[in-house]
Amino acid sequence: LVLSRIDAQPEGPRRAVGVASVIGRAFRSPLVAAAYPDLGPEPQVHGDLVTLATTRLIDLEDPQDKAFAFGHAVTRDVAYDSLPFSVRSLLHGRVGGVLEAEPDGPRRHLDLLAYHYSRSDDLDKKRLYLSVAASAARAAYANEAAISYLEQLLPLVEADDRNEVLLQLAESLEVGGNWAGAEDAVTQARAAAEE
Repeated sequence: LVLSRIDAQPEGPRRAVGVASVIGRAFRSPLVAAAYPDLGPEPQVHGDLVTLATTRLIDLEDPQDKAFAFGHAVTRDVAYDSLPFSVRSLLHGRVGGVLEAEPDGPRRHLDLLAYHYSRSDDLDKKRLYLSVAASAARAAYANEAAISYLEQLLPLVEADDRNEVLLQLAESLEVGGNWAGAEDAVTQARAAAEE
């Protein structure tokens, strides 16, 4: 039902909501336009999103800030799932690039950069931001976040770096009370060091 409501929209709003779904539940029209320039200039993209807001698929939350949000998580999920995987990967990389280019972007948007680049095809940025986000999470004792980032990073690292990531994972698991997981990570780290 949600997909049929999205498909019934004119092409501009339909494409804009697809890009917005990659950004997340809340988004701003300047970011949508910057992430996918094929949609047209920002005023046109904003107009398309305002048009779509009349359908209640999305809501205009702050006209001054040009901020929108999906009315329901299911709507965002349907719009996101309707995009081909290759398009989603491309858009995640572009959203990451726009956020990274903002003043002080890598510091202000670290978790968002790790999220978007981890879903992109840019392997170098994926490794970089997952690693930096894991270090920041470990420093803040956000163990669950650190474990998540490290587990995503582990299959992406070169063999030479695998040992270090495994030891960081083991330490985060230990601090979180998962002794068996920590022991397993140390065992894997030992094997990686021997190789």
